[in-house]
Amino acid sequence: ATLLNDGTVLIIGGWNDRRKVTTLELYNPSTGLFTILANSSCQSSNSGNSILLADKNVFIADNLYPISLQIFDLILNNCSTINQSLYNGISDFSIASLKDGRVLLIGGVIEASSTYPDAPTTFYSRKLNVYDSNLKIVSYLGDMNKARSFAKAVVLKDGRVLITSGY
Repeated sequence: ATLLNDGTVLIIGGWNDRRKVTTLELYNPSTGLFTILANSSCQSSNSGNSILLADKNVFIADNLYPISLQIFDLILNNCSTINQSLYNGISDFSIASLKDGRVLLIGGVIEASSTYPDAPTTFYSRKLNVYDSNLKIVSYLGDMNKARSFAKAVVLKDGRVLITSGY
């Protein structure tokens, strides 16, 4: 879920009684009402990870395989897919909003596939990538010292990112 500037909360996908929830909803805490965004063109989201961007759009990362990276336009009520070629075969990554407005994509699990044919069944990623909403691209940033999936990230006051836990 993502808190929006007007105080409402955007709820993105998830699971309900072992079924994938494929809707986007707005929750208004003032009225206690939920509104389904029926015209949304977003792909369903398993994990519902999202971040409000500086341009008032919402970055959505469905980080359970198969993944999707999307931008939800709150005004037009539609989604656009981000080129995710850096994330083919990677799932269970984490995201964090950086002070400069970019989104950090952290680690994940890499499944053996045609992209990584020599990989064991699964292995963990050390990769750090970043989504830049001005350029509308995901690019490689570097590697962490240790591979992680399901990590937690905290952006410190000076802009550095502390990445903890995970596998």
